[in-house]
Amino acid sequence: MAGIAPDAPTASFPKPANLVRTANLARQGQRPQDPTNLQFQLAMDFVPADFLIKDITVGDSQAIWRQCQSLGLAVPYTTDLEVQACIRKLMSLPFLPQEHIAATFAKLKTKITEPLLTQLFDYVQKTWLDSNVWPPANWSIFQHSIRTNNDVEGWHRRLNCKAGRAGLQLYKLIPLLPTEAKLITLQMILVRESKMCRNQRWKTRQLEGCIFKLWGDYAQGTIKTSALLAACSHLHGPAL
Repeated sequence: MAGIAPDAPTASFPKPANLVRTANLARQGQRPQDPTNLQFQLAMDFVPADFLIKDITVGDSQAIWRQCQSLGLAVPYTTDLEVQACIRKLMSLPFLPQEHIAATFAKLKTKITEPLLTQLFDYVQKTWLDSNVWPPANWSIFQHSIRTNNDVEGWHRRLNCKAGRAGLQLYKLIPLLPTEAKLITLQMILVRESKMCRNQRWKTRQLEGCIFKLWGDYAQGTIKTSALLAACSHLHGPAL
């Protein structure tokens, strides 16, 4: 037909973006409105041994603090020193060796008499102590460099900048990940040669130095598990 370029797309073919949108809407319509079963077990055989990095602990503390707020423990936390000390110790469990977390948790639980604290401890036990997905071995950060969700969010922000937009869809994200993975080997070499360093605030460096000193004292037998937990609870907790 005159006036039409030979390499122009056929008008009868739908646009790829419209196909993606239609497929997503169809999949969304097949999903249940609410989950019918939350009981599942992670197939660890398919996860590489060095895949899970157990050095992000802020998420645990934030989840516990949100639970405190929902149970009505926010006010007692600020007015009752015993309640505050108990909650801060609960939030500091990730700083202990994984093999001592369960026993320390059980010992803390025997000392509480407040019903709301009992509910909080039940929540922690069900979510993290008895979990098949996130047992203590996966969230203990003993002798690991402390990181926060800000480290992860910073990486997300850089990835969004490379993509040229925020809120990446899966189809946009997948091609970016292999490109990002190719840089890991080079980054590891630069870190080993001290040519690439982690940007860390002075206050955070001071805090991490104190915690590593406590871990060193614990490894040498200078302090016991209860003393380590108490000391870490003074350094780690929600900022009010």
